[in-house]
Amino acid sequence: MEDKKKYHILFVSEDCEDIKRYKFSRKKFRFWATLVSIVVSLIIFLSSLLIFNYISVLEKYKPIKQEYNTVLKQNLELKKKNDILYNKLREAKFDFAYWKKNTTDKIEKIKNEISYVSRLYNLDKPMGGIKNEEIVNEELIKKMLDEGRLDIFNDISQNIKKEMNSYDWILSKEQNYILDTYIYKQGFRFAYPVDNPLISSYFGKRWDPLNGYYVTHRGVDFRGSIGEPIFAAESGYVQWAGTVSQYGNLIILKHSRYLTSRYAHLNSFAVKTGQRIKKGDLIGFIGSSGRVTGEHLHFEVRINGEVINPLSILQKR
Repeated sequence: MEDKKKYHILFVSEDCEDIKRYKFSRKKFRFWATLVSIVVSLIIFLSSLLIFNYISVLEKYKPIKQEYNTVLKQNLELKKKNDILYNKLREAKFDFAYWKKNTTDKIEKIKNEISYVSRLYNLDKPMGGIKNEEIVNEELIKKMLDEGRLDIFNDISQNIKKEMNSYDWILSKEQNYILDTYIYKQGFRFAYPVDNPLISSYFGKRWDPLNGYYVTHRGVDFRGSIGEPIFAAESGYVQWAGTVSQYGNLIILKHSRYLTSRYAHLNSFAVKTGQRIKKGDLIGFIGSSGRVTGEHLHFEVRINGEVINPLSILQKR
């Protein structure tokens, strides 16, 4: 009767030789079973409570998370816009630097041309009195850049264009007067100095391949092969026929007190200093002497020692 009130747990070895027996009373077994059940139930309850609280917290902070994601997305969009604006600002600064350089070069060109016109008229001082700082105010432009006032550049550009057009018109009128006074009224009609006038380099600003920067090209270059004939563009006498540093073999024809023409980089001469020449006479042959990158004829026309664009007066022979 005593054994019936107890629980037995047997542990048998694999070879069935060793048997261990553990006895528990029903009362004790029920106590431990109840205790384990309570602990397990408590664990399940606490776990459920934690899970419920976790879900509640997730639900509570879900709008905050959505708002965070929205702000994060907006931040990325703002970063992209900022990058775009930064690149545009860089481009604007580069454009401004390029615009400023071109404007300064244009102003210098105008000043030089006005000075040239003044010297032709034998004036004591240049006309116009243009100063760079009157048109290109660096402090004002820097202030505009700092304030982001890039919209003002268009207004400045338009004003400068108006100024340029005004001076270009004045210079055009003055140049026409000079050509009329020193050339056309004197009966001069300059002809191309070569049979096949193919131009390889024009008058004015150009890239110097030997120095690697921009310089003023004081004449016109005609393509040609060594030995091709060169003719006098207008009648006169040979003021010079010899070698001059960068010009190489050079002929200078004097047509009047104020007017000369130059033929440079010749291979050889067909005339000599002091010789009278008529328009169209053979005077030399194309070459590559002096400072050149290849054979050609460099042709200049000068009034009072100042160069003019030969293409403004050249005519077909």
